[in-house]
Amino acid sequence: MRQNAHLDLAYIPLHSLVELYRVRGNVLFDKNVRLSLLEKKDASERLVHPIKDTLKKITSGNLSPNIFPFYHVGVTIAARVLTAENEDMLNLEAPSIINGCQTITIASAYFKELGKANTPEAIERFKQIKVIAKIVVGTTSEELKEITNANNRQYPIEDWQLFSNEPIHIEIEQTLKDVGVFYERQEGKFDAVMKSADNAKYYINTNGTYIKVVDLGQVIALARRDLRSAAKPSEIFWNKQNHDKVFDKVIPRCPRDIVFCLNLQKAIRRGLNVHLEQPTLANSNAPKIFQKPLVRAYLSRTALLYFYQNPRKEWIRKDFSKKLSKKASPTLVEEMLTFYLKVISKTKNWYTDESQGLKVEVSKKNMDSFFGGLEIELGVDGTKGSLPFSGTSIDWTEYDED
Repeated sequence: MRQNAHLDLAYIPLHSLVELYRVRGNVLFDKNVRLSLLEKKDASERLVHPIKDTLKKITSGNLSPNIFPFYHVGVTIAARVLTAENEDMLNLEAPSIINGCQTITIASAYFKELGKANTPEAIERFKQIKVIAKIVVGTTSEELKEITNANNRQYPIEDWQLFSNEPIHIEIEQTLKDVGVFYERQEGKFDAVMKSADNAKYYINTNGTYIKVVDLGQVIALARRDLRSAAKPSEIFWNKQNHDKVFDKVIPRCPRDIVFCLNLQKAIRRGLNVHLEQPTLANSNAPKIFQKPLVRAYLSRTALLYFYQNPRKEWIRKDFSKKLSKKASPTLVEEMLTFYLKVISKTKNWYTDESQGLKVEVSKKNMDSFFGGLEIELGVDGTKGSLPFSGTSIDWTEYDED
């Protein structure tokens, strides 16, 4: 830029930024594109949980303070003038945080908790934490506006991508490769790998498509009756605790479960959409009822277990547990439509009565009771029966015997 405008890099004590925030308050973030997101549920899961977890490990002595800048993005500070009294002291005139608001507000709240707890050793460890700071000096208002926008408009990374290099996903990738199916644990990897014939030959059962991480997380949650995660699968990847509850060591041992459940999942979605197009349902409140994520999750779990357990559907399990379908199989969709004839109208009528004509929300307790009864009617055992991704999973080798 111009001669009197420049960028400096420095390690700044996190405690100094917390003190600066204490003195200046939200004025410190006036030039940022947003203030604190701590009151938002998703921000709490995605930001507060990881940063607080690191701070707890550091202040308890289980992690070195030097680790913090390895784990967390630093801050960007704009100032009119920067001077250095010595190598340990920087003077900033009119400092403003243009990126890093969440880091500072989370750290400030955590430091206040340490003060209330009166833990001198933890406070001292906190004061040893430093963050990487980019310090933008001497810019015009227009230049600073563009710099601020650029610092906050990086290509967004979806939450699931943050787990792409977890050992569990690498293991799932390999176990699915062993059965000829592609698992795209890294965005764009399918296209990069499959353009080479030498690589594509290992994926003879993938049918020009691949398994998505979020879709797999959803069917695992369905099978294990984690219906909240199944209804909103993005929440599985909000933090490591949620993630590890779903993606445990059992999953890589179940490649045929994965293939069958993913094929079934496509038919469950497609079949429901087709069924709801019938005039008698399309002109009722059924579309509104089955648009509700939690209702769809309950229904999907019931369908999943029905086709996984029903002795008359053994041929379906045999035919659709080896190769991945690119789209919902017409055969499976037809089977799903027959299944929906048994349950959709009954569910619609019950939900309409229970919700007083969709005026009130139906409690989870009542949903559990209704769908539990529906499972019994269908011959489904959701507790002791054969369940995907569990100790009672199907022994698929029996399906390979002539």
